[in-house]
Amino acid sequence: MADFSPQNRNSAIWSGDARQIAAGRAADVWLTKTGQQEIEDISDVEAVQWGLRLQEPIARAVGDRLKVRLKELDIEGTHLTLPWMRSHFDFVSEDNKTLFEIKNYNIHARSKFGDDGSQDVPAADMAQCIHEAAVFNVQVVNLCVLFGGQELCIYPITVDDAMKQLMIDQEATLWAHIQTRTPPEATHPDDLRRLFRRDDGSYKVASQEVQAACMKLKEIKQTIKRLEEQEEILTGMVQNYMGETSLIQTVDGHALATWKKASDGERFDTKRLQKEMPGLYDQYKVTSLGSRRFLVK
Repeated sequence: MADFSPQNRNSAIWSGDARQIAAGRAADVWLTKTGQQEIEDISDVEAVQWGLRLQEPIARAVGDRLKVRLKELDIEGTHLTLPWMRSHFDFVSEDNKTLFEIKNYNIHARSKFGDDGSQDVPAADMAQCIHEAAVFNVQVVNLCVLFGGQELCIYPITVDDAMKQLMIDQEATLWAHIQTRTPPEATHPDDLRRLFRRDDGSYKVASQEVQAACMKLKEIKQTIKRLEEQEEILTGMVQNYMGETSLIQTVDGHALATWKKASDGERFDTKRLQKEMPGLYDQYKVTSLGSRRFLVK
């Protein structure tokens, strides 16, 4: 049976980690594996729950289309020679030569994929398939995606030895960083904020490259501000026209915009608790680390 405990998940690099590495989030993986941030618990997310419920019916539909029988793989696989490289699997063909990775994505993800039957898939999905192929020692992974509950596409990913070795090299480098607790080079702002939580009050003289980047950033931020101002004006114009109307459309029935009320929600009134029961409020008050604010001057 699959073990999803934090201890087990941090003991190796898994296919989900391969997705993050491909997305430029290697530093985020490093922080988690070294115990500096908790693994996010997404088990209660409804989309995740539906993905699990729909795995078997999607697999049956894939088997019917391809006229093959799929076997469910409720195992944790380990690479033949690399014990730190592991993976969970969804399904495999009866001859154990083809893996089937089952996905349930919303309809908005469809534009990121190519035609049914192609190998045109996002980098994160490709990385997951390559990682799984390397661990299970196969050459083909069928990425089977149900988009929006209405379109099933099958992407046969052929994984050669060169692709596997490239993935292994990338992950081995990160695993070395994890073992030595040496942070890898990060490029994503979210990763950098987590890696460098505090400043020491010192300063550096910018290189020409960094100075040029700051100037370009300033220009981009000014452009974004102008666009946001235009967005507010245009949004206000359309909303004023709509009034209490929920939908506006063209003469031929094409939807242009909707403006609908979201469902009522509930929130905890911390200010009221602090005012009416200050003693109890203080018992549960915790100090949170202040974040660094990045400004381009």
